[in-house]
Amino acid sequence: PARCPICHSPVRRRAVIDKKQEKSVALFCANLRCFAQERERLIHFAAKRAFDIDGLGEKIVGQLIDKGLISDAADIFKLTKSDLAPMERFAEKSASNLLEAINKSKIIPLPKFLFSLGIHHIGEQTVYDIAQIFQKNNIIKNPGDLLKAADKMTIDGWLAIKDIGPISAKSIIDWFLDNHNRKSLNRLAESGIIIETL
Repeated sequence: PARCPICHSPVRRRAVIDKKQEKSVALFCANLRCFAQERERLIHFAAKRAFDIDGLGEKIVGQLIDKGLISDAADIFKLTKSDLAPMERFAEKSASNLLEAINKSKIIPLPKFLFSLGIHHIGEQTVYDIAQIFQKNNIIKNPGDLLKAADKMTIDGWLAIKDIGPISAKSIIDWFLDNHNRKSLNRLAESGIIIETL
């Protein structure tokens, strides 16, 4: 399609190279704030390999977005029992369980936090390599510290990390320079997220 079926923004073609070095073409919505992309980012953020928020799956994320209760990851940590009570399939016990899972997830290892950000071209193994470099040179206790550490990195610093090439380095730099992402990290810091180092 020439236009995104969700937000109607132009669709771009992008060459993709997989781990076997096989090339293919993927279609992407050009709008980084497309509703569908935001929704998938929030699902990824709450997933087992990231924040591991038990009970916050795809359907619940969709309901929370539809009701206007969340629009970015930091909103998850501001949810209350009264927010959840009127939602479909939410009895008092299930609301309490979800809020407990959200609160429990506030302490997260650095690699899982990095993975939760959903930076293009950065997979689970690479986040461990990035975490090790960050920890050598910085004290990282919250998302604000991570932002400061990323701001100190140069293109050569990123390229020196195992498995990070020019495309991955550009993707990381662009992610940390994006104003929306910077605000989101600061909001996560204000939400009381504690990052544990390796």
